[in-house]
Amino acid sequence: MAPAVGSRIRDLLSHAGAWAPRAEQAAVAEFLNDAQAIAEFRAEMDAHLAERLEAMHKGFAELRSSGYPVDSINPQGAIYFSAQFQLHGKSVNGQCIETDDQIRNLLLDKAGVAVVPFQAFGVRGETGWFRLSAGAVSLDEIHALFPRLKSMLDEVR
Repeated sequence: MAPAVGSRIRDLLSHAGAWAPRAEQAAVAEFLNDAQAIAEFRAEMDAHLAERLEAMHKGFAELRSSGYPVDSINPQGAIYFSAQFQLHGKSVNGQCIETDDQIRNLLLDKAGVAVVPFQAFGVRGETGWFRLSAGAVSLDEIHALFPRLKSMLDEVR
């Protein structure tokens, strides 16, 4: 894309969706004044999120118990899940895995999962620890992730 065109598109997109429409703002304001509705929404949201986080933890625990080089931290809240891929020093397709960034790319390319390395949060060194979000995925998507992860890990030597 030509730089001049890209610049104009960025200018346009920086303002698209910047503010919610007035009708949406009014509806949210009304909702926020309904403590019972908020409590019901939060209870349902928290239950679904806990179910997704537990499914992620169970899937990683099953991989680990099957001998795969992964670990995870039992989720304790939020919408994020912490997982470790102990792949440093191993190889895939003849290329040695040395960095968390290589692991991140491998996960994206081979398993279709986007992760954020802990270095983004100030952790130093190549730890193999990553953050995954459970906030924007369904339970079905989480279950579908583990066969892809297993297949990817089977390629690592």
